[in-house]
Amino acid sequence: MADKLTLLWTEICMGFNIEAIVREKWLQVIKSSYERSYYDFNYLINKLTNFEACRAKLKQQEAVFVALIFQSIDYSSKSSINLEICIEKLNDFVTEGGLLEKDIDMVNKIRELIELSVTNSSDEFWEEGNFGSGDTHYFLDINFAHLAQDWEEYREFSVKTRNEYEFLSDASYKVLRRKVLQSFLQIPNIYATSEFRSQFEAKARENIQREIDELD
Repeated sequence: MADKLTLLWTEICMGFNIEAIVREKWLQVIKSSYERSYYDFNYLINKLTNFEACRAKLKQQEAVFVALIFQSIDYSSKSSINLEICIEKLNDFVTEGGLLEKDIDMVNKIRELIELSVTNSSDEFWEEGNFGSGDTHYFLDINFAHLAQDWEEYREFSVKTRNEYEFLSDASYKVLRRKVLQSFLQIPNIYATSEFRSQFEAKARENIQREIDELD
């Protein structure tokens, strides 16, 4: 049985009449890119699972799907040009798939979403009782959904995060990690959409506080 990535990738690419040889080439590129210890294949599948859950509410679901894949197709904690490399690989796929000629608006939306993932911020995170329902809001919420996994899975991801920053001393890592985690607890909302907030907000905050406690 094909995995979730293969099924969705094939469906989306066939919808744009992308040639099979291009489709299969990039599927392998994507799979090999996520063969790493951090932001790995399981992390990607978790995002795609949440994508499927809210897919019917998206106006440009193809753009959100492709952006979720390419935003982390290249990543290194030691690099300052992760975004540039991801955009470059996206551009290569767009060119080979002929997407500029097929749907330039979608391509622009993909780039916009990937660039947004640098800040991962929206007004709805900062305003109590305010919700978002656009593709941007769902995209951001999908990216934060891993924070609300069961504790065992969350703990595994936190260990992978520490390993990714193995070049930092324990003292330095704890200071920086605590700062990141506390920034989530200091904003009114971790999730922008009503669906993600009602389902994940409480659990995400519980996990984050538990990790902070372990750092102390």
